[in-house]
Amino acid sequence: MAVQRPLRLVRKLRLPHHKRTKRPVGNVFCFGETETVLAVDPAPAGYEIVWYNSFLSDIPLGTGPTFTPTGMGAGTYYAAVEDITADCVSLRTEVILTMNTPVAPTFSGLLAQYCATAPAVTLAGTASPAGGTFTINGAAATTLNPATLGAGSHVLSYTYTNSSGCEASGTFNFQILSPVATPVVNCGATTTSTVTFTWGAVAGAASYDIAVAINGGTPASQNTATTSYTQSGLLAGDIVTISVIAVGNAACGNSAAGTATCAASGCPPLTPTIDNVLPTYCSDEFPFNLAATPTGGTWSGTGVVGGNVFNPLLANPGVNVISYNYTDPATGCDYSATASTTVSVALAQPTITCSSTVNSVTFDWTNLGAGITYDLTIQINGGATLTQNNLPNATYTQLV
Repeated sequence: MAVQRPLRLVRKLRLPHHKRTKRPVGNVFCFGETETVLAVDPAPAGYEIVWYNSFLSDIPLGTGPTFTPTGMGAGTYYAAVEDITADCVSLRTEVILTMNTPVAPTFSGLLAQYCATAPAVTLAGTASPAGGTFTINGAAATTLNPATLGAGSHVLSYTYTNSSGCEASGTFNFQILSPVATPVVNCGATTTSTVTFTWGAVAGAASYDIAVAINGGTPASQNTATTSYTQSGLLAGDIVTISVIAVGNAACGNSAAGTATCAASGCPPLTPTIDNVLPTYCSDEFPFNLAATPTGGTWSGTGVVGGNVFNPLLANPGVNVISYNYTDPATGCDYSATASTTVSVALAQPTITCSSTVNSVTFDWTNLGAGITYDLTIQINGGATLTQNNLPNATYTQLV
């Protein structure tokens, strides 16, 4: 068997998927590189080049002028030239392949979410190893500016080349979020006892923090997922103020407060009437049940007993005011009416005495007080009846 001189090997690099870089001399290949080809020079005519993984192996790894060791890893390989017709073969030439694996880039100091209103971030120093270049969504970048990127998902890429000329890259996914808008709060339906507030759904809001104050009192706070709130238990005309804050994302925080002030409905006009109270009563008159329209109210005043009974005897002598208070069950509105009546004290029965002369009879009776007048009826010997009215004094003389 003829032995030929060792072959001189050169390395040809074809890197269609990577940036071409200047490599140091030697058989150094980047891990994962494709179509890294070793070729024989010269390539003798009529000969075949055979590649082996050991100096003595009889099982070739491949034949041809080029050899692609992709996926085979680091190690020592051998090439020989064989005369196809004469069955001659050269000595095997040693080819040492060194696989260089660059460190995968890592990111630091970056957030998964940014608010669109956040300041720009300088990218230098946010990836390691240093010395590489950045792109965002495929465009070269030196800063991450949320305002110009706009809301949505974005991809930051970082690529660097190590001292062996091998290139590595990594990506960092992040989002730009829009700040939540301030809720616009409106007054909804109202009654004399309720007020309803409504607001439109705020994009990006998880829920709403509300605070409600009645007539300027201490606000009561709560959280709700709905877009309306009804305050009940009010009195007609009560003033209700609400503050609504949209609870936003962690990057942008909550919205400013939207506020509104609304009032419970006022009371419709209604005037109760007291139906059966006379202008005057004597203190000795019988008690009676008071009546008013509408019914269902309550009574008060001197002389009012048992809820709705007026007893003149228990009233004050002179003017008395009787009050009627009514609450409309439908609206909760309060109404009232009053009536005045004068109660006169009943006079005691006078005690009468008489004295006579030959031609007259004098009657005297108990004086019941100043300003009291008396009506007198006299009958003589069973005959005609004589009447004397409004006598100012407690005495009268009748001639016979």
